[in-house]
Amino acid sequence: MSLKQLFFLALCMLPFSVLGNDLYLEGLSIIGKQKTAHFVLDNESLSVGEGDKVKACVVARIATRSVFLRCPESEKLLELSLQARVSLEAPSPKSEIAERIAKAVAEGQAVIAPPQPEKIADGVYRAVPYVIEDDDIPPGYYRKRTLFGDYLIKEGTE
Repeated sequence: MSLKQLFFLALCMLPFSVLGNDLYLEGLSIIGKQKTAHFVLDNESLSVGEGDKVKACVVARIATRSVFLRCPESEKLLELSLQARVSLEAPSPKSEIAERIAKAVAEGQAVIAPPQPEKIADGVYRAVPYVIEDDDIPPGYYRKRTLFGDYLIKEGTE
């Protein structure tokens, strides 16, 4: 690999580290067809709409609980999501989630839902955050994020 190629590769990786360190999604406003994302960038608030620029990236889409950014150095969309502050419990262990997904795929389930919350009293339930990482999504499925945890849905299923 030449020095020129190495420099270009390092330059392409720079915006992701910069985005991760000093940019986060603070909130979303959706009123009718008007959608606005509220970011904190370098300790300053910034409100943008779809098509506006944030650093070197463009806001591709504003969804109900997340914003998708299209960065020039990546083919994939970068998703920034609002973090649910419902529980202070630690997320489910990764191995437990991977085993659960593998078992459900082997059974041919079309929708793989998060586990049911634990009942701790009459009418009171406690759920542990259930987050499925990109690496754990099996071929033929896609992830849907909700307040109650991540769902896997088989492509072509309505």
